[in-house]
Amino acid sequence: MALLDTGETETGDDRGGQRPFRARGLGVVLGVLGVVAELTWLAWRVTTLPVNLVAIAVLAAEVVGLAGTLAITVGLARSRRPRGISVDDRRDSHRFAFAVADIVGRTRSTDVHRDVVRVVRTAPHRRPRRSAEAAMGAVLLEGPRRLVLVGALSIGLVVGLAPMRMPPTWAIGAAAVAAVLAASSHVVLGGGRIRFGDRTRWSYSSIGEVVAAADLDGVAPRRWVGTMASIVVVNLAIALRGTSDRWTHGLAPMSDADRIATMLVAIVVVAGALFTMRTVQAPVIDEARWSRRLEERTARQSALGATVVLGLIGLLAGVLPGGIDVADDDPVRVEQLVDERAGSVDG
Repeated sequence: MALLDTGETETGDDRGGQRPFRARGLGVVLGVLGVVAELTWLAWRVTTLPVNLVAIAVLAAEVVGLAGTLAITVGLARSRRPRGISVDDRRDSHRFAFAVADIVGRTRSTDVHRDVVRVVRTAPHRRPRRSAEAAMGAVLLEGPRRLVLVGALSIGLVVGLAPMRMPPTWAIGAAAVAAVLAASSHVVLGGGRIRFGDRTRWSYSSIGEVVAAADLDGVAPRRWVGTMASIVVVNLAIALRGTSDRWTHGLAPMSDADRIATMLVAIVVVAGALFTMRTVQAPVIDEARWSRRLEERTARQSALGATVVLGLIGLLAGVLPGGIDVADDDPVRVEQLVDERAGSVDG
């Protein structure tokens, strides 16, 4: 990512001046309520946690997400003279990182053309604020956290391990309320510099900063690598699970409740990735390095469309009632049924 150094490391941009106390207080209240709602969800998660590595990995990603929400909220709340963000492109997927860095006074200075991730203090002679450093650390963890979530869900669908039990209505409501309140808190504390959905776009786009080792500048910016990979991998896992449990039986079977719960969580992850793809700037191909015959946009849309269709087929196969019985895959059970039928014929 390229968080630009605006050159205002000493005084910053004072546009808007000190935020009103009421706005800051409202943001803090919304943040506290969001944390309470998230803790309610996590309390249910911990008390019903399945004993497997996939469930533990997903829970760890959720706990890190809550800690990140808290750190970012505190960092934004303690900022007294927030500066305007150095990049204000509404379709920039890295806008959330830019905004938080500028507001807490920790603008990152990087080479614009290399997307090097490096945090530097904009005023080294000043005493470092732990809240600002914690907020920036939370921002940097969004990509790895999302990567763990995507990988764990995909592995769970393939090997037949559920990350959670089927949540009750009140737990789903608590999770939804927590997400809305946390986003609202950041929007209020950011003074309009942070918009709804910015953190989601950043978390998916920054996966590319984690997994892309080659220089992809001019081909498909790294911010698109993780987003596209999330859509493709999770949709393929959903398709494999649904078709296996209903028709092919090539994978280890899952119970109806575990399969539906896992697929619903996976669909939420895919929806977030599709939202990111739809609302950020499209990649631009470098014709000087690649042949004009390479229709990157057509290939990308075709790949995404195919995997989405496969995912929908797997989802319908996995959640629609009828036609799936785990006991049908039990060879001992089948042998017992055959013996019983043979005995009744002989009698």
